Amino acid sequence: MTQIKAKILKIKRYGPDGYVFRYSAPEIANEAQPGQFVLIRCGEGFDPLLRRPFSFHRIDKQNGIIDILFRVVGKGTALLAEKNVGETSDILGPLGKGFEINNKIKKSILIAGGMGVAPILALADQLVAIGIKPVAFLGAKTKDELWCSSEFESLGPPSRRLQRINCETHLATDDGSIGFKGTVIDLFLNFEFRISDFGFVYSCGPEPMLKQLSIITKEKNIQCQISLETNMACGLGACQGCVVPVIGPEKYKLVCKDGPVFNANEIDWNNIGR
Repeated sequence: MTQIKAKILKIKRYGPDGYVFRYSAPEIANEAQPGQFVLIRCGEGFDPLLRRPFSFHRIDKQNGIIDILFRVVGKGTALLAEKNVGETSDILGPLGKGFEINNKIKKSILIAGGMGVAPILALADQLVAIGIKPVAFLGAKTKDELWCSSEFESLGPPSRRLQRINCETHLATDDGSIGFKGTVIDLFLNFEFRISDFGFVYSCGPEPMLKQLSIITKEKNIQCQISLETNMACGLGACQGCVVPVIGPEKYKLVCKDGPVFNANEIDWNNIGR
C-alpha cells in the first residue's frame, strides 16, 4: 500500500455525470490487480473528511498509469470532477482483494451491470494479455448509461507473437435503446453457448443482479467470482462499516479488506441488508 500525489494525465467524459481519470501512479500501478481499489481524497482539505473508494478501471504497469471510472453521486465525487488535467490527487492503494485468475482456462465470461463495468474492464485487459478469451455481457438501464462498450470491443492482442484474442461483447438495456431488451442476466440466459466451454464467470454490479447470477452459476456448476459494490468509510478495515454476511463459521467479512472480490457462493444472500 502506497500513498502518493498522482498527476491527472487525461480526463474522459461519459454523458453529464460520468468521468474517467487517468493518473500517473507508477508505485500503485506496479502492485495493482484487477478487482482491487484505491482511496482518493476528493477535495483539497478535509471536507469531506473521508476518502472515496474507486476500483481500478484500467492498469498499465509498463507506463505506470491507472484509470478510475466514476459517476458524480455526492459531494466527494462532485469535488473530484472539478479537477483538471495537470492537477494532482492524493491516492492511497492498492487495497482489498482482487480477482483470482486461473491461467489454465481458455475462456471466461464477464458480466457487468451499470457501474460494474469499472473493475471488469481492468480484468478483461489482463485476461487478454495472458491469452484467455473473455466474452463480455454489459447491461444498463439505457444506451446513455451503457459506458465503455467500445473499450471492450476494441481489446486486441498484447503482442504480435500471440494469436489474436479479442473480447466478444454483448449489450443489454432495460429499455431496448441498444442491444438486447432486458437485463444483462436475461441476455446471459438467452445466449446460446455451452457452459462447459468456460472456466469462470466474473461479475460486478447491483446486489440483486449478483444474487441472481450466484444462483444460476451454482445450478450450472460453474465457478463465479463477484466484486461487491458498497459504501465504505475508512476503506482499511478499521471501522467495521462494510460488513457482508457470509456462509460459514465467520458469519461476516469486510468488503474493503476480505473483498471486494468474493466467491459468489460464499455470500449469505438471504441475510444481506438485514
